Amino acid sequence: MRRHRLLPVLAAGMLLALLNRGEAVVTPAALKEGADRSPQFSRHELERGVELDSAVAADFTGDGRPDVVAAGPKWMALHERTADGWKRRVIRTVSDKQKSLFSITLQAVDMDRDSDLDILTCDPHANTLEWFENPGTSVNAGDAMWPHHLIDRLPKVHSQALQDLDGDGKPELVANVEGRLVYYALPDRIREAGPYGDAAAPGSWVRKTLTEDGVEGTPHYLRFARLGDRLRLLTGAPDAGYIGWWDAPAQPGGVWSRRVLRPMPGASHLIPTDVNRDGETDLVYIKGHTTGIGWLAGPRFETDAVIDADRVAEPHAADVADVDGDGAPDVIAAARKSGGLHLWHNNGRGAFTASPLDPIQLGLDLRATDVDRDGDLDILVAGGAGNNLVWYENLKRRP
Repeated sequence: MRRHRLLPVLAAGMLLALLNRGEAVVTPAALKEGADRSPQFSRHELERGVELDSAVAADFTGDGRPDVVAAGPKWMALHERTADGWKRRVIRTVSDKQKSLFSITLQAVDMDRDSDLDILTCDPHANTLEWFENPGTSVNAGDAMWPHHLIDRLPKVHSQALQDLDGDGKPELVANVEGRLVYYALPDRIREAGPYGDAAAPGSWVRKTLTEDGVEGTPHYLRFARLGDRLRLLTGAPDAGYIGWWDAPAQPGGVWSRRVLRPMPGASHLIPTDVNRDGETDLVYIKGHTTGIGWLAGPRFETDAVIDADRVAEPHAADVADVDGDGAPDVIAAARKSGGLHLWHNNGRGAFTASPLDPIQLGLDLRATDVDRDGDLDILVAGGAGNNLVWYENLKRRP
């Protein structure tokens, strides 16, 4: 039997015990154990030794328990949480027709409106915008693959989002393509719909332009927020080196206009939240392709407060959420290359304290989500180059 390996203490109060099963109890160093706002985390490794670049937790099987779907370059798998533990089933593999399953933006969405959750995503390696159909609970017990539906081929596509753009109560699908943004209305017969440009398929997807052509850079993660009196689409473009947004037009159907908020090399995320709880929407930026995390105070976004300058090299896997349950948004990020996984605890006034959670965990995608449905937020990490899939169970609500 292998003995449990204990890592050295990184800072006062932190002890990380890595068990041979991939489990550990992690106590943030900067938060005193037992304090009212102090979360502890139990580390659970669902996959080891395989590249997985994105993961999303949701109830895909309809049994009331959150499951996890994760994807890497070669396959996509459903990790079902059962009464006996986690069970993994591969739901899609590469083939001659589909040579890549890479993604950093898996979304759980009921695309075909049949009351179960499908997967919406894009593949920057294959330049495809696509969705994978959940075949239903009866089929999920077997070995059937999830059917693949191509929406469009988009050079340099990197992210997608759903948002009601015209106020009709139905979401449109928005995606990026080589320096501009496009959108699609969801077809009525979505299972039968062919990809954009396929004239032979009934009810094919129709691509429309959201922004002007010739915008420099490739927008990364896309997030909609209402800032002031209008809807805006927030993003960062790491290759062009800026953060900014697109303003919605005065009338639906018009072209959205871009505003560069400020130059920022390597910026990949721009996340709206009320950091200091003053009632104004602030913006947290993540430099996922360089180094650095900070926030801009709304509504003018002129004051730049650094959250972290250099602990995490390329914090590409990142999220903002109230992990410790005190009502203030915290920041969680994992390094793409080196620096491990960290939690930055927000004191509610916009001052952050860094807490190392796992010194060796890498990540390409990270979600703060309630994996075990116990009422608090856990941390789900697709390890990317770290070749694993891990979730950190928040133990705060345990007696």
